[in-house]
Amino acid sequence: MDRIVIMAEKNKFSITYNPKEKIIFFEGSLLLTVDQYKEILESFYNIYLNIQKIENYITYITLDIINLKFLNSSGISMLTSYLMSYMSEHTNISILIKINKIYSWQNKLCINLKRIIPQIEIKINED
Repeated sequence: MDRIVIMAEKNKFSITYNPKEKIIFFEGSLLLTVDQYKEILESFYNIYLNIQKIENYITYITLDIINLKFLNSSGISMLTSYLMSYMSEHTNISILIKINKIYSWQNKLCINLKRIIPQIEIKINED
């Protein structure tokens, strides 16, 4: 699978993007600063713009957090803000978030996201 690295720190975390399948993968533990999360958001916007140039419209994008063990409060705020603004600006898109049932924080995050942004879809990994 061909992935583009958005941000990574050896043995701690990685955020990569598979353009063919339109999936952003989060892995490891993210304990970043607000400024570092801003860099990630800029990458997300660039991904959206690149897809839009190619397809003229987007039907979906997937955030795969199955292998994300931890996300600090700054990261949760970043992700929530991004999704709220993204979904309000792009009504023609669906976002699927893949989560892992062994990390209870992921389930809690997605329950709260569904309350704020009902059109988000959640898929729970059963492994």
